[in-house]
Amino acid sequence: MRARRWIVAGLGIVLLLVVPGVAAASPGAGSETAAARATAERASGSPRMLAYNASARFVRRPATVIPYGNSAAVSTVLGRLTATRGKPIHWVRWNRTEAYGRGTLWQNDMTPNIAQGTWRGRPATLRAYRVVNGRYTRLTVRYRQNGTVRTSRMRLVKHGPGFYAWRVFVRVPSWRDFRSSYTGDDWTTIIESTIAAIEDGFAKAHLIADVQLVNGWDEGSTAYQRPKAGTMVQTGTIVHIRIPVYD
Repeated sequence: MRARRWIVAGLGIVLLLVVPGVAAASPGAGSETAAARATAERASGSPRMLAYNASARFVRRPATVIPYGNSAAVSTVLGRLTATRGKPIHWVRWNRTEAYGRGTLWQNDMTPNIAQGTWRGRPATLRAYRVVNGRYTRLTVRYRQNGTVRTSRMRLVKHGPGFYAWRVFVRVPSWRDFRSSYTGDDWTTIIESTIAAIEDGFAKAHLIADVQLVNGWDEGSTAYQRPKAGTMVQTGTIVHIRIPVYD
């Protein structure tokens, strides 16, 4: 078979976060120390944080943060899961530039479905920073899952008139990072298996790739990927990839 040179790209997909009636409690009146601290924070104009996604609820030192989903569909909760289950987030630091806290990350396994799924909790840390107009606009959550430390990086975005949301951002990989395990010489299988490998790689990054195959001999035919590799984008972003194929 005559030597062939080709370039391919892939697809990835999305993060689905959902689940049911989470009765998140706000911090209680508490001790004199807590009350004095709250008064001092109000006087100092310390920043507020979006407590519930797709809302306008900005508070100081929230007991619970729901960074994904909306009021009707929630599958991930930080802090107190319900009024009787879980503890509030323990905020170690809360100042004009940064907030740092520890708490429980609750996730629903959605088995067999959202309503009947089981909630499981694991320790997590939170860091909020980059204050704009008195609000934290960045939130990083770290936790351990299956022996691996995982990090979710979120940005505060405008969700609609008067509403805001936390959106998870990830770094775009390069389609060149993903190779097929196929070692044969069937041209069709080479193309299909390589695209499948790249699509799977993008899927794990929670991104969607829009792949175009073009004749590499056409004038001006070049490979590109947009957004470029290394760019930070929101999960679910479509990555457009042009694939010149030379036969």
